[in-house]
Amino acid sequence: MNKRTPLLTLVVLSVVLVVLSACTAAVQPPDRDIEISTEAALTAQNALMGALATFSVTLSESEFSSFLTKGLEANSGPNQPIDTVMVWVEPDALHFRVTLKDGVSMPMVGNSMDLVGNLMFSDGHLMVDLQQAGAGPFAVGGAMLGPVNAQINAVLAANIPMLPFDVNISQDSGSLMLSMQ
Repeated sequence: MNKRTPLLTLVVLSVVLVVLSACTAAVQPPDRDIEISTEAALTAQNALMGALATFSVTLSESEFSSFLTKGLEANSGPNQPIDTVMVWVEPDALHFRVTLKDGVSMPMVGNSMDLVGNLMFSDGHLMVDLQQAGAGPFAVGGAMLGPVNAQINAVLAANIPMLPFDVNISQDSGSLMLSMQ
């Protein structure tokens, strides 16, 4: 990740807040605990490295969430406002909860944001296709998610290298499977 990541992250959060400001109804992730740990992040990293030889990998919610959170910590620097990224995997959608660090909050909505969507792979890039977003009592769906999707995917494209092969993504309750084609 580059040094502009904290600024880009704040831009993404600002765009989400602007879009959410005129909407109602909360977004709720599944009611399952997810543990974020360095051990789970290392297990995910090792599994992803092994996928280069086997061309497939399955990650649990804890492994994927820990990998995202610890990777963000390691690559974004101390001014990055995000504390954790938790991902609940369901067959039809991924539920993301982005929690901000202590002392960082969004007016009227608190310190977390919930997103519902799916990962997809297009033109060598891992992307998010959101169906709904929410923070506190505010939520948005449909065409209004376009700016939120665009900002998140711009950050992903800037910080994750283009992959020279296709990736198939499938989801089951509690696990995410990636296979290279």
